[in-house]
Amino acid sequence: MHPRTKSLALLPALALTAAMAQAESQLDPIVVTATRFAEQAPAVPGNVTIISRDDIRTSPARNIPDLLKNSAGVMVSPLYGSMGIDAAVDLRGFGDTAGNNTLILIDGQRMNPLDMSGIDWSIIPLASIERIEIMRGAGSVLYGDRATGGVINIVTDKSARTAAAASVGVGSFNSRQADGELSWGGNAGYGNLKAHYGATDGWRKNNQADQASLAGRLGWAFSRAEIFTDFAVFNESTGTPGSIAENTYRTDPKQARTPFDTQRKDGYRLRPGVSVQLSEALRLEAEVALDHAEQHFDSVSFGSTSDRQRNMVSVTPRIRWAHGLGSLKSESVLGADYYSGDEIGRASCRERVFSSV
Repeated sequence: MHPRTKSLALLPALALTAAMAQAESQLDPIVVTATRFAEQAPAVPGNVTIISRDDIRTSPARNIPDLLKNSAGVMVSPLYGSMGIDAAVDLRGFGDTAGNNTLILIDGQRMNPLDMSGIDWSIIPLASIERIEIMRGAGSVLYGDRATGGVINIVTDKSARTAAAASVGVGSFNSRQADGELSWGGNAGYGNLKAHYGATDGWRKNNQADQASLAGRLGWAFSRAEIFTDFAVFNESTGTPGSIAENTYRTDPKQARTPFDTQRKDGYRLRPGVSVQLSEALRLEAEVALDHAEQHFDSVSFGSTSDRQRNMVSVTPRIRWAHGLGSLKSESVLGADYYSGDEIGRASCRERVFSSV
């Protein structure tokens, strides 16, 4: 090949490389919390996947489980319906024990209830999420139990920009949804408020579902410190059509084995916290959280009802010390997680009378 031909053949590749380098330099930095402190270049190597705010806005998903199932290696198993209200998320293939081996966090605090029941996905509107960090591999050293398969950290929006937005949508099976957000900020304080409503009649009989949530954050910034309060309330209800036999599915797949059974749940979450830069080398962050949920089951098919109330309190202080190790850059993170909860349950049976003539 003639030398000039070689040079011409390389020009497109060189141009493409330059264009890629220019585009890369314009990308926003990605901040992750693999060390339980937000940083642009995590000191701990690991397999971390980021679902960014732009990814969330361009995704057709209308709930967090649907959003997660599009990530490689993440298995999502909803029990009933398409809204993900009762979905279980599995990292690294733990199957039926996924709930005990995949830890779900909101801003570093666990969502997994102490009673090993399902995650309250409805408490987090998609509009309130800044990013989702999926950390595969055992994370028990930093996050405690239930992190054997990995950790999914949902990071909420903490921006102080002034903005407002709203959207509505409709779909098949009488699906409808509405979302709204409002945020404001100033020199000293900031706040945001996000709301979501979704409902569907479902594909099967007694497969209807609806959910509503309101979440927000109030914060006050100082020269070397910040105090804040996160809050959220939610309400959800679903029909529980029950499982059906294979022969029934082949003849009437939409049939419900329990056509009148329903469940509903509501609750709230309050999380005040503080972040203080004690010195150039020391940073302290701490939060206290209160989670409350009430659930009601109406099992008409079995003539019974049951109620369950759950409360959980958590305290999660941690300190970061950038001390160095000789000429090497080194740091240590020391913290403690305290969780305490209780559950109160109550069940009752209806009397069913059968008569014949």
